[in-house]
Amino acid sequence: MLDTNITVLLPTLLGGILTIIGGFIAVFYTQLIANTKEKRKEARDLLETMYNKTQIIEEHYTNYIMKIESEEFMEKDRIITSSISQLALVIDIYVEPLKNSFHTYIEGISDVDYKLTIFKYEEDKNAAIKYIIDTLSKATITFRKEIVKLLKKKGYSYF
Repeated sequence: MLDTNITVLLPTLLGGILTIIGGFIAVFYTQLIANTKEKRKEARDLLETMYNKTQIIEEHYTNYIMKIESEEFMEKDRIITSSISQLALVIDIYVEPLKNSFHTYIEGISDVDYKLTIFKYEEDKNAAIKYIIDTLSKATITFRKEIVKLLKKKGYSYF
């Protein structure tokens, strides 16, 4: 008689336990997937923001260069300084792998700044402007490639 009760009770208990365990695993797995997606989205947004900041910097430097070319000297745009500071902050706190390429980018920007400060003393203004634009473009393109490489490495490529 005892054997019959155990044989009826055992599958019921085992089924209940498996159902409870399965429910916990499903909730845990769903939460894990949601957290992973959220982290990936945040990282993608952060890297896209950094890429956009480089566009803003390049655009404002180009405007500044055009003003110098027409000899309308002005103070360097605060947006450039602000964007560079924001990039540095994001890289220091969140995106450590881009630190070396950002340092190279800043070296290029510093070179452009130096050339802009001595621009009025340059004999060949056109050559100086070409050098400034080429240096800025090279630094920007190189840094952007590193951002894109990191995006692709982390699995953010649609193709």
